Amino acid sequence: MCRGLLQNPKNDKKGAATYVDKFFTYATPHNGIDMGGINIPKWLSAADMDNFNRERMAGYHDLKAEYKKTGNVDWIPEDRFPSERIFCMVGTNRMDYEVALGLSRPFRILWHRQ
Repeated sequence: MCRGLLQNPKNDKKGAATYVDKFFTYATPHNGIDMGGINIPKWLSAADMDNFNRERMAGYHDLKAEYKKTGNVDWIPEDRFPSERIFCMVGTNRMDYEVALGLSRPFRILWHRQ
């Protein structure tokens, strides 16, 4: 939610992002969730699993053009929020993931920054 607010002006109608100085994420699947090496399909909406489909994420993060070019949604453009003010802690307890009522836990969750 915070990332969507910071990088998509349509999500920030009242200008709340101007009050954010730093942005910290803990084991957030910034490039979606892969289950068995396949990104969650956007038609799989049970228990909000499709929230982590890259194409859907491209929409709410305002990255449709970039997603078309790269297939990735794991970054925030510098002009929206400077990278020196972002800290992403990678590595987590797989039990933290409640997507699909916990079904995503056994699968590898990928995040990378280009």
